Amino acid sequence: MKEPSGLARLGWRLRAQGLPWLRRRLAFEWNTPTTAPGRLLFRLRARLRAMLRRRRGEAPDGDVLYAFLDLDVAPVTYDVLWFIVGAELERRRLGRRRIQFVVVPGRSDGLRDEEEVYEAAVDRDDRHWRLFNLIMPAFSLAGPCGILLAADRDVAAGVFHRQAEVFPPLYHPRQPFFPIPADLLQQAREGADCALLTAPAAARRWVARWAKAESGARRLITITLREYEFMPARNSNLAAWAQFARELDPNRWAVVFLRDTARTADPPPPELAGLRILPEASWVVSLRMALYEAAFLNLGVSGGPMMLCHFGGRTRSLMFKIITEDVPQSSTAYVTSLGFTPGETPPTAARGQRWVWEDDDLPTIRREFLAAVRDLDEGGEDSG
Repeated sequence: MKEPSGLARLGWRLRAQGLPWLRRRLAFEWNTPTTAPGRLLFRLRARLRAMLRRRRGEAPDGDVLYAFLDLDVAPVTYDVLWFIVGAELERRRLGRRRIQFVVVPGRSDGLRDEEEVYEAAVDRDDRHWRLFNLIMPAFSLAGPCGILLAADRDVAAGVFHRQAEVFPPLYHPRQPFFPIPADLLQQAREGADCALLTAPAAARRWVARWAKAESGARRLITITLREYEFMPARNSNLAAWAQFARELDPNRWAVVFLRDTARTADPPPPELAGLRILPEASWVVSLRMALYEAAFLNLGVSGGPMMLCHFGGRTRSLMFKIITEDVPQSSTAYVTSLGFTPGETPPTAARGQRWVWEDDDLPTIRREFLAAVRDLDEGGEDSG
């Protein structure tokens, strides 16, 4: 006999197992909700507890906002930048002095479970490496902060229960979630400035010394490549980008390529022969950010690293190939579900940043580059 669903299932189970089952089920739902109403009630209770703690003055440090990045649901990718910018906006809204980021280990070897196809391309060792070399260094791009990598979920829960206000506002260790871009996009539409990330001073000095020797008085252009084994249809058009770089006047422009981090240890592909590559910027997040800030213009296809440009207050950029219909995670339907409007540069972008909703073929790159240079020059932007 097939078990019914919904309310019919509830009635069926109640008739079959009686009130003892109902009491057990309600107790379980109260502590570990699995239904939409249960999760809503759980989060409302969490907000009520926070309000009561705040009224009683139980918050250990009212000058600090605790932001919980829960790896049980969060990806170990540059998508964390949306989380970081959201936390910084919340800090400013609450008038807190600084952020304490708390990294909460996931239940699966400290991470979240991934689909097999992703696991094959980026295994757990790779993701643990990214945690320490991408995620945690990225926190400092929003300014001075504290970083706690909790030993386990119980430690993180202990920190959580002492706070009156947290980010995300409705976060709870038993009901973790990772904010989607739509949350931040809505704040930007209401006037929030999301260009909040900047490179540390030491990284900017390092890049300034490098740029002085490398480009001199020429304008610096960066080209960020996607060369990923996962969803290769989204990768950069290497031939087009290489040809574009070679066409630029070397007396006016200094072009540097940033390869996909996973490819920096490999020999350059034939298309990039003789072109400048800076692997250090692919390895160190703060150097990458500083290089983007130093450049006259940054170009690349849609991907995590380019979001550093998107959230940078000192960066100008063109990002191509937003849509790849054959890839579910970059289809028009999926991108729209995240809150983006196809054909438009998101409101989270700062001046001098543009999303190009076309493939990165050579004619499109040429056209958009010339238009961007003209706009930046006519707008009186710093010439780099």
